[in-house]
Amino acid sequence: MIGIVAAVVVLGLAGGGYYFYSQSQGATATATAWETIDQNDVNALRNFIDGDPGEYREEAQTALAALEASRYASARSEDSIPAYESFLNDFPSSENAIAARGRIAELQIEQPAAGDPALTAPTTTPDPDLVPPNAVAPDAGPPSIASPPAPEPEPSAEPEPLPTN
Repeated sequence: MIGIVAAVVVLGLAGGGYYFYSQSQGATATATAWETIDQNDVNALRNFIDGDPGEYREEAQTALAALEASRYASARSEDSIPAYESFLNDFPSSENAIAARGRIAELQIEQPAAGDPALTAPTTTPDPDLVPPNAVAPDAGPPSIASPPAPEPEPSAEPEPLPTN
């Protein structure tokens, strides 16, 4: 009986030792991964956070938030559509995403694309049938006076005979 108890104790210590050994090895691997990660790479930081960052989770989240703030400040300083779109590609759910989308819309209104027909003014005169009432089509000149409709013929006093079969 004592032999069985001794075997259980030895195996428990050996198993517990393995657990603590594997945990320390995992912590060492996480520390190494955190030290080698490119903290200017959004995807690398997100992959690290999605993994098992252990004690480095808060540090990684802080680095990601700092990178987001830096990229948004850079987009604002450049103030161009490609800069804001790049920011939105990296941080689509950022608290600054609405502001970035709004600024893109403002820039598109200010500078319509040269080859985009949806953003440029029409070059042809619109179909007069499609112009809303009381609106004057561009370059259409003054409205013309329509002649009254022709009068209807007066009905005859005698009714027409009914057709026979």
